[in-house]
Amino acid sequence: MTDTSEHKLPVWFWVITVLALLWYLFGVYQAYWASTATREALQPYLDDKTMTPAYADFILSYPAWAQGAFWLATVSGVLGAICLLLRKSIAVPLFGLSALGAVVMYGYNYVLSGKASVFTGFDHVITVAVVLIAFFMFGFARNKKAENWLK
Repeated sequence: MTDTSEHKLPVWFWVITVLALLWYLFGVYQAYWASTATREALQPYLDDKTMTPAYADFILSYPAWAQGAFWLATVSGVLGAICLLLRKSIAVPLFGLSALGAVVMYGYNYVLSGKASVFTGFDHVITVAVVLIAFFMFGFARNKKAENWLK
């Protein structure tokens, strides 16, 4: 498969790409939620004990540059997935930015903030999933560009 105009891509390419788009759209929702969180909005989670006060304080004190990394990871991921759907090679650097944003965000969360202890086991699983998916999508896009599946 060498020419993007001469062949039909396999169904699994489209499945991976659509799933990536949905994943990153959910990430945009999470970035919005975290960026606009207030004490009042978090109170129901505190009241029903699904969130600890320490975790709420962590969210509310999240620095703007780390929020920017969160937005970079999610928005560039959405744009990368859209570019994959359109078979555009610009997906590669977009997914690279997404992976970079994820590394910076989680670097803050786990190293720079000094508050890694507020995270639950589920938070650790999500962290690993986000980083693995970000790097997988970057490699996937690079591979498909190298195979001339992208223009």
